[in-house]
Amino acid sequence: MDRITHIGVLVRDAEGAIAQWSRLFNVSVVKRLSIPEEGVNSIFLSRDGSKTGFLIELIQPMNPEDPNNPASARLRDHGEGLFHIAMVEDDIAAARARLSDGGARFVACPPITDSGDDRLMVARKEANGVLVEVISAREWAHIWALP
Repeated sequence: MDRITHIGVLVRDAEGAIAQWSRLFNVSVVKRLSIPEEGVNSIFLSRDGSKTGFLIELIQPMNPEDPNNPASARLRDHGEGLFHIAMVEDDIAAARARLSDGGARFVACPPITDSGDDRLMVARKEANGVLVEVISAREWAHIWALP
């Protein structure tokens, strides 16, 4: 993978989490996204105010009671905390092949933009309990272009 872009932290109260992370770690909001395909609201935080450095993504389910939403289920069953680690990969097809050849299994992952590139979600069981998102550089750029 080319680089780790962010970690996703599952939260119950995004606004409260923004205040806490800002106070403790001197970060600020650089991007807010509503992702209905995943049933979540995402808030990206950065220490330097930039989208190019390391980011924290606060993830709040739109409907915490939705039994079919993985984020809601994770929050209900395990509480707040680490949800995923995300990496950018220039060649997503090569990454998929490499991971598949290594025996990785993937979790369904709907597209966020119309870039034409997939995102990969490597199942938690494959990575010691951590969900790993692998996103193409092109898709990552498209996400930042969303309003």
